[in-house]
Amino acid sequence: MLDFLKRESCFCCYCGDFATECDHVIPVSWYQRTLKRRRTSKRKDEVVLSCSSCNQIIKDNLICTLGTRAAFVAERLAIAHRKRLSSPHWDTSEMDELEVKILRKVSAMQMKKSLIINRIRHCNIIAKLEPSIEEFWESYEAKVSLVEYLTQIKTKIS
Repeated sequence: MLDFLKRESCFCCYCGDFATECDHVIPVSWYQRTLKRRRTSKRKDEVVLSCSSCNQIIKDNLICTLGTRAAFVAERLAIAHRKRLSSPHWDTSEMDELEVKILRKVSAMQMKKSLIINRIRHCNIIAKLEPSIEEFWESYEAKVSLVEYLTQIKTKIS
């Protein structure tokens, strides 16, 4: 595991969840197919931190900008979780009427749905902001999420 993943506040570049892996912006398989050589660089200008889910969604697709990659992840998350996302929303008065056993299941379902919605929302924000890899690492060094960092920069500029 890389040193920068050991820190507690590592966030996925795409969905904002906790980062557990490095995502090669230019996939390793691309180097193997086009340059006919093995290359597994972990230089900061070639990788970003991501959760395993986002890294698996992107796989070896050659999508070169972080914004486009985030939009791709958002679209795939929405497709993968369409059934859960289309489930009804329960308000507190409805949940008060449920039995304890069912209430736990509905609460868990609502929590998972909320987490997925937040991940997709974060991906869409990253897609609109179009950050560079350098900006991602600057946010890492500042110990804030990428969205917070980019918002701070845009506020200072205007």
